[in-house]
Amino acid sequence: MILALALSTGIATSTPNWSEIPGLDIAGGSQASLAPKLSGFLRTIYAQSSDLFFDLNGNGTQEPGEGDLGGFTIVNARLALSGEFDGWVYEVSTDFGGPTGAGSLIDAFAATPRAAGVRLTMGQFQTPFLRSGLVHETRTLLLARTRNGIFYSVRTLGAMVDWEHEGLHASFAHQNGVDGSADEALDTARFEWTALGPADRVYEGSFGLEDQAQLVLGGAWSQDGGLGDESTALAVDASFAMRHWSLQAELVDYEDDYTSTVLFPGEPRGGTTPFSVTAGWAFAPGKWEAALRYEDFDEQTLEREVWSAGLNRYVAGHDIKWQLNYLHADRPTGDEDTFALGLVLAF
Repeated sequence: MILALALSTGIATSTPNWSEIPGLDIAGGSQASLAPKLSGFLRTIYAQSSDLFFDLNGNGTQEPGEGDLGGFTIVNARLALSGEFDGWVYEVSTDFGGPTGAGSLIDAFAATPRAAGVRLTMGQFQTPFLRSGLVHETRTLLLARTRNGIFYSVRTLGAMVDWEHEGLHASFAHQNGVDGSADEALDTARFEWTALGPADRVYEGSFGLEDQAQLVLGGAWSQDGGLGDESTALAVDASFAMRHWSLQAELVDYEDDYTSTVLFPGEPRGGTTPFSVTAGWAFAPGKWEAALRYEDFDEQTLEREVWSAGLNRYVAGHDIKWQLNYLHADRPTGDEDTFALGLVLAF
């Protein structure tokens, strides 16, 4: 179910790594020549389940011709142009993955140079709410983000002011909400403290840390006026990683009206407090890493819980890796078991 949710929204769930936006080559002489960098990645998955069906018609009901889930999906086929000039940064990206394979605009933003640690970003970008949503698709420990991470990894238009200083990072974004360009907005604030280790490492798991340790603590607030009067979400998250081990946890408290059926139909959130815990073990650092995740959706009717287990084989770090996952979902209508194999290649 979590994997199906991620597959259905693959083209809308990417995040720029704000601290690692690549630079541009500047030509000599009096004329400055911008040379944007081309990058991208391919993420393809095979998934099999006798408990789920391929919803060809998108209506949530299994009909004749819609068999059990068992096939290949190109979740992402991403191309991006990005660059930097005198502190100004930009990125424009499109994705040809997802159910239709049609190109879709993902990122389209520009950001000013930092002054006293402060920067302004305008355009289309990801809402700065949860760390699990901010991690790039190619840097995740399992094939799918957490359910909350999926909700907060989509794009929308707006402006953001962020500040960073010696491991502290604060962001405030004012973006279009569920009512689009109407007068009700989606406002989000996030504060993050990197208490240990590198502040610019936005990965899941422990890959690349070697003898270092990293501890990141975060809190966030979000409100979408287009959802109703009680449309606030509060979140806390924490992430710890070292050479062999990693642990991350998150909890989100949604007010009663915080349920959007625009992007995620059939996924109620209002009045719930879902949480997740993810653990990783790099038993062969740099080559093999195992993961285990538990999620409780805190629902009064569906009462869903999901266990996910994964095994990663790193060929060239996160840029080329295999990911084997097993998901087990508990729900009153019956359990769901899904096996999936994914391949990531980034350049």
